[in-house]
Order: sequence, then structure tokens, then C-alpha cells
Amino acid sequence: MEPVNHWQPVTTEYQLELAPRLETRPARRKRSRRPGNLHHAARAGLETETSFALTAISCYYFLRACAYFFCGSVLLCYPSSEQAGWLLEHARLLLPVSVSTTPYAPQANLLAEGLFIMAAIAAAVGVLWVVECWGTRGITMLYAAASVACTVIYFRATMTVDERVLLTVHQQEALLADAMINLLIFAYLAFCPTPQRELESAHS
Repeated sequence: MEPVNHWQPVTTEYQLELAPRLETRPARRKRSRRPGNLHHAARAGLETETSFALTAISCYYFLRACAYFFCGSVLLCYPSSEQAGWLLEHARLLLPVSVSTTPYAPQANLLAEGLFIMAAIAAAVGVLWVVECWGTRGITMLYAAASVACTVIYFRATMTVDERVLLTVHQQEALLADAMINLLIFAYLAFCPTPQRELESAHS
């Protein structure tokens, strides 16, 4: 039979000295890992939230580009329709500049060209967010602020226009909702961290 080693410290002082060391070592390892895991989890959650917000912003501008393109197509394809007449009456709402008839082109064609330009600008902003280009944050903030300003100017101008040009209650609600979305986008890009903001701060 092979001998079995039953060695133990002779005195109780060695036993009391060895026991705390063995018990405290695993606890120290767990404590050292927890802050790192929490930091990585918080960072991953922030990146997921930021990615979702930026995706929503890019989708919004793509939808805005589609709306501009659709309105411009209506003006070109059906210039005598009721929808085209409504667009002509509210041209000031659709474009930041006034459009009037010229000897070379009717007002419908000029408004359609302006809407196509606005569609291209909105689509370009959406593409910039997809490719995460430098300077996208500033361009988007300028675009959102201009959209809100146009809405405010339009509501101030409707106080002196004809009744037939005024928007219905549902149209006013949709216009205010669009202004609120642009205002939220401006506030988010101004105060919340984004990859573009970190990139711009690194260049400065």
C-alpha cells in the first residue's frame, strides 16, 4: 500500500494564516473583472443606441427625398391636376425661395426643378450618414435648422394670405410633426455623442 500524505501545519497559527489567503484570492479576481465587464457593456449599449439613432436619421432623409421627388413628378406629369394646383399654392412651404412664372418656363416646371434639387440634397444627407463622412453632423444640423426656420416663416406668412392657401388642421399637424422631428435631430446632434462628433473633435 502506498503511503498517504496527511501533512498539516503543526500549529493553529499557520492554519489561520493560510486559510484567509486561499479564500480571498478568488474574490479579488472577481472584483477586478466586474468593472471591465460593466464598462464594455455600457459602451456596447451606447454604440447600439447611437447606431439606431443614426440609422433612423438617414432613413428619415431618404423618405424626405422620396417625398420631394414624388411632388416634383406630380408637377411635371400632371400640371393641371388638383394636387399640382395645391403644390403651386403652397410653393413657399416646399422651397426656401419663392418661385414665379417666367417667359421661358411655367411656374410648375420651375417648382418641379426646385423639388428635384431638394430631393437630391436630402438624399445626399442620407448617403453621408450611411458612409459616415466627416462633416455630416454640421451639414445635417444646418439642414434641420433651415427646415424648422422655413416652417416658422410659413406660419407667420399665413396670417396675411388668402383663406384658400391655408392648410387644413391635419396638414398643419403633419407640418408641425416634421418641424419637431427636425428639431429633435438638431438637438440630438448638438448634445449627444456621435461618431461624426468624435471625428470632428479629433480634427480640431
